[in-house]
Parts: sequence; structure tokens; C-alpha cells
Amino acid sequence: ILLLIGLAALSGGYIGGWLADRLGHRRALRLVPAAFALALAAVPLSLGSIGFLPVLMVWSAISWMISPVVQSFLLRSDPASGSAGVALNTSAMHLGVGLGAALGGLVVAALGVAATPWVGLALVLAALACALGASTLDGATQALPFSPPAR
Repeated sequence: ILLLIGLAALSGGYIGGWLADRLGHRRALRLVPAAFALALAAVPLSLGSIGFLPVLMVWSAISWMISPVVQSFLLRSDPASGSAGVALNTSAMHLGVGLGAALGGLVVAALGVAATPWVGLALVLAALACALGASTLDGATQALPFSPPAR
């Protein structure tokens, strides 16, 4: 089972990059978080059914699609500071993993394990709102240009 979920995750990274290339980074940034929200909502709804493993595989694939989509968005939206944006985004993702584990522990302690997908869905919907907002901005809306440090 873990092998199948892992293979799905591996495919997600590829598919995310493919989507960013084919649909454009802005459309992909709107699509992938929305698809992830749907997949995450399907996980608790499929518990105990024959569809649980396929739902987990789809969830796993989509969860790994977002990284190449966000990286493509950052690099293409502002090529001058894109690499700094990718570096900051990677740091933020790792911080999010730690904070997510802490929040998950609090949710399990307070509400039980069954509440975790729904709290996660609320966070994904907040991220989707941010992605929708970011994907509508253009380079002219930036208030502070970034200059990489001199080497």
C-alpha cells in the first residue's frame, strides 16, 4: 500500500511540472490547490470503502503537484527574484511541516483523529484563497523590488 501511495506521490511531482508548463503557471496555481481540496475532502468520506486506496493515491499525487507549480509561479512571475522566492518558499514549507505536526497534535488531543482532515481542509481552502489572489497579481503590483546580494 505504501509503495502505491509513494508511486502516486512520485507521479504528482512530474504531473505538477507538466501542468505548469502546459496550462501556464497562473492557471496551474489555481487548479492544483482546488483539486487538492477536493481530494482531501474525499479521504474521510471514502473511509471503509473499496475506493479508499485509490482516493489516497490521488490525494498523494496531488499533494506533491503543488511544489513544482509554486516554484514555476515564483520563477516566472519575477525572474529577477524568483530563485530567492523559491528558497524562501522551501523554508516556509519546512516550517509548515513542523507547525502542521504541532497543530495536528492539538487537533487530535482536542477533537480526535477524525477531525484532522477537516481542519486540514480549512487550511487548504485558506491556501487556495492565497493562490487565487497571487495568481491574479502581475509584476506591476509589486511594491518593493528585490535585489539579490552582490557576490
